[in-house]
Amino acid sequence: MNARMSQEGRRRQRRVDILFADAGSGHRTAATGLASALRAARPGWRVEPLDLLDLLGAQPRLAAHVRSGLDRFNRLLREDRIRYIEAAGTAISSVVVRGRMRPAALSGFWPGDPPDAVVSLIPFFNPPVYQAARLVNPAVHCVTVPVEPIETTRDYWLTPGTDQEYLLATDALWEAATKRGIPAARMHRIGGMIIDPCFYDPPVLDVPQELAALGLEPGRPTVLVHFGQQGSELAKAADAALAGGRLRANAIFLAGRHRELMEYLQTHNTRYPKAVRPFEPDPPVRYLAMADAVVGKSAGMTMTEALVAGKPVVAVRSRSYAPTWWANEAWIERTGIGTVVRSPSELPAAIQQVLGDGSHRQNAARHAHRAVFEAADFLCGLFD
Repeated sequence: MNARMSQEGRRRQRRVDILFADAGSGHRTAATGLASALRAARPGWRVEPLDLLDLLGAQPRLAAHVRSGLDRFNRLLREDRIRYIEAAGTAISSVVVRGRMRPAALSGFWPGDPPDAVVSLIPFFNPPVYQAARLVNPAVHCVTVPVEPIETTRDYWLTPGTDQEYLLATDALWEAATKRGIPAARMHRIGGMIIDPCFYDPPVLDVPQELAALGLEPGRPTVLVHFGQQGSELAKAADAALAGGRLRANAIFLAGRHRELMEYLQTHNTRYPKAVRPFEPDPPVRYLAMADAVVGKSAGMTMTEALVAGKPVVAVRSRSYAPTWWANEAWIERTGIGTVVRSPSELPAAIQQVLGDGSHRQNAARHAHRAVFEAADFLCGLFD
């Protein structure tokens, strides 16, 4: 009796695994953000982000291959060198990996402790992952949440032959899902990309005091230069442009995990007020609260954090990872939440224009959303 009651208690508790992979930073950031929102909504549940590499533990050679691919992808991402040929190669390699994933082996990740829901924030690999979860719990709920605005290639996010729900953040994804024949009952709309809930409750700061503590000038406007957790060589060009321009503004650079980039930014172009921050595990909500505008790439995570914080965006047009970022760049210009420059050399003039035009901030506020809470509410509803 006690064993049966204990088992029933675990079932009521619910286990939700949120799958991510360290390709860039958006997948992990969205996973931790959704986990935070879901834990707050259901404190008794066990909600954990799940690294794809951990799930692949039963297939160590395949895990090593995937790890090597992720490292290469992130290196090219930092160098802004992901071209069509690299993107196509990544897609082909991912299809090969998906074909080698053995659901029976993957299911060993959950020995005697099956998930009640598996939520995936990664593309390509979901069919064998969901099949593995169903081997240990035939009633498991499988939910895919794209963290990119479009379906870049066939069977990327959308796999009609797999039993799953979809949380879709853009019109382009909705239209693609409809064309692929995804049942309407399995398509659910959320307002945008998922970010950490802390951005919706920013700290109340004495901004002049905070800027002074960073060695910046409180009387100047401040831009946050943020190219993602992996860092980017584009930050060096942005630094040079801001140093050589006539813009009277502070700059806070987030160097991410790129140690060489941080050392470069600290020692070069020291003629203007800037602060350089290393990677920090907590989301950059504090630095956004100090900023008047955000400079970076048009990645969905950076853009969404700025939107929710009510900050206009100045995006540097990417030379790589097309067409995903190109779709984001077009959206920035279409909605007027900021502007897109062709090269970092155009940053001083673009920042000046954005800081002087209040419509960008108004547009950002108009397009803000609460997608992370909408996603959490949907997951709660699966069991209510």
